[in-house]
Amino acid sequence: MHEQSNTIRIERFKDKKNIKRDWLIVFAFIALYIVVGLFEENLFLPDNGLGLLEHINIWIFLVSNLLIPLIIYYAFNSLEHCIDSSTIAEIKKTFKNIAEHKTNKILLNFSTAIGFCCFVGNSLQNAKIINPLPFDYWDSIDYIISYIVSRVHKFYLFAYFLPLSFTYIVILIRTISNLLMLHENDMKRYPLIKYDQLNTLCDFGLNILLVLVIPFFLSSCGVYFVHERFDITSITTIIISIAGTFVCFGTYLFLIKNFYANITIYKKINIKKINFQLSKIHQYILNNKYENNRYEKLEIYLKKEEYLIKTKEKIEEINKFPHIVKAIFTSIIPIIPTLMQYVFQFLNTFFKLEILENIL
Repeated sequence: MHEQSNTIRIERFKDKKNIKRDWLIVFAFIALYIVVGLFEENLFLPDNGLGLLEHINIWIFLVSNLLIPLIIYYAFNSLEHCIDSSTIAEIKKTFKNIAEHKTNKILLNFSTAIGFCCFVGNSLQNAKIINPLPFDYWDSIDYIISYIVSRVHKFYLFAYFLPLSFTYIVILIRTISNLLMLHENDMKRYPLIKYDQLNTLCDFGLNILLVLVIPFFLSSCGVYFVHERFDITSITTIIISIAGTFVCFGTYLFLIKNFYANITIYKKINIKKINFQLSKIHQYILNNKYENNRYEKLEIYLKKEEYLIKTKEKIEEINKFPHIVKAIFTSIIPIIPTLMQYVFQFLNTFFKLEILENIL
């Protein structure tokens, strides 16, 4: 029983009933926030205060909580319409085997510990014990019930949901990477029958990678809209967003490492084979000048040569970096808020555009 509870199952974000439960929990917190906000009269706050309906970070946390399970679920749903059932079964089997590795259990426990530390740090900050922030809905112990409700939500989010989601994604990326391979029989024939399926699996991996991007992007947006100062929160967010870009692209490279190696070998083997056949044809053309029926045979060999050259060109065109444009765009999403912040500041400084003053 203990072993089962520590093993993440693929059904966690694949089955609709689990997604409904996740959404139900989020909407329950939304309802609770609104009820408490009405009771403590902090839906809107005067002066520079930010009430519940004015605080973008509160809604960023909630939206992230909604989007993560939804994206994973629909990524699985789209995949099942594009590949055969045997591959789906192989994904489930590989995921189960990887999830049972001790390293992934350690990763889950470590992620949970980090999440709990983030929860504690955030709670101390919101209680104005460390790095006091401006007056708002949950950042002030003046509204004790709002503070307590937000602690319950953030504990669920930081110490359970996000660590579980992160570990799940790591296991799933490893699973896909292990399946992006060519078997020995696939190496010896053209066209490469599994190529489209491998591309589909890679695209699925990038859709899953998008889940890692969302928290980076939304938290960065929240910092620039709410924390309008250069403090430890904004500095940390900038560092995390830049690191997030490198992590996401590194994850893509990890995702396709087996695919890249296999396609490299495949191209080398088949191009060498075609070059050998072409050399035989050229040798025949040079060495059989006076053979009977030479023209008829020559025409056959020339047609074969044309076919081999076209086949060779198609093999050379096989992309060893599938969906590279999507991977690059996905990877840079975390730093977009940071880049836009400095672009707006530059334009406002040098061109004095008044419209930008409301954005910054």
